[in-house]
Amino acid sequence: MPATTPLPDVPGLPAGVTLENGEGGLPVLRVETARATGEVYLHGGQVTGWTPAGHAPVIWTSPRARFEPDAAIRGGIPLCFPWFGPGREPEMRPAHGFARLADFTLLEAREDDGDVALTLRLTDEDAAGLPGTDVWPFPFELTCQVRFGSTLRVAVTTRNTSAHVRSYEEAQHAYLAVQDVRDVRITGLDGAPYLDKVGTPGPHTQRGELTFAGETDRIYGSTSDVTVHDPGLGRRLTVTKQGSASTIVWSPWSAKAAAMADLGEEHWTGMVCVEPANVLHDGIVLEPGASHTTTVTYAVERS
Repeated sequence: MPATTPLPDVPGLPAGVTLENGEGGLPVLRVETARATGEVYLHGGQVTGWTPAGHAPVIWTSPRARFEPDAAIRGGIPLCFPWFGPGREPEMRPAHGFARLADFTLLEAREDDGDVALTLRLTDEDAAGLPGTDVWPFPFELTCQVRFGSTLRVAVTTRNTSAHVRSYEEAQHAYLAVQDVRDVRITGLDGAPYLDKVGTPGPHTQRGELTFAGETDRIYGSTSDVTVHDPGLGRRLTVTKQGSASTIVWSPWSAKAAAMADLGEEHWTGMVCVEPANVLHDGIVLEPGASHTTTVTYAVERS
């Protein structure tokens, strides 16, 4: 059996919130209210579930995900920081930065007008020694506020606690549950320029709605909200964002999924990633003491 991580002492959790050892013995906050169920692992500060009342699950987590202290959890809403993908420099490893491997601290859990609001924090001291911190060894404070209700809101604030100007990339790498990605349509990106990471060299501009017929990995320069139309589940998922200048859309398709041990070729059709972000030339630059917040609200309604 995996080792069980000792649970932190968090007194006074509100009704409907429990802190327990989850998959792999990792601490997880579980939420169950009249409006929604959900969960957040302290490892990575990662939402791994949200199901609003009367709907099927909206956030997808891989059945093959690794819940281990030295691994990133496949699925949910990983927080990519301080770089996205391979980063802007050759030595930036691991992919998507070190925040996904770090253990966040729960600062607050409270009931708020029928919703549950959780606040988690990560600092450079918390992340010390993790792979990648030697590449980006700068003081910072990352605060993640998650609000579970009939909608899911995730607000990530980065504060530069150093004495110098710092730059970084970020993304909420959200895995959204769908019946079959091959039937999904995405609207809200019409007219947006994009970098195609698996197709022909650009420049490219999105024309009309986005559909899927093969591996898709695109970085859109877009501040717009997007809607995922899922006829299989008879619903629309809306991703509304503030403080984000990029949107990434990813579907691994069959061959890449089969090569990923924590995903597998039998599961890829049930998810699509829509990722509000600030990457590449849209990366964030912060003066000493300054902060930036990216807020994303996920909502679902029947078609």
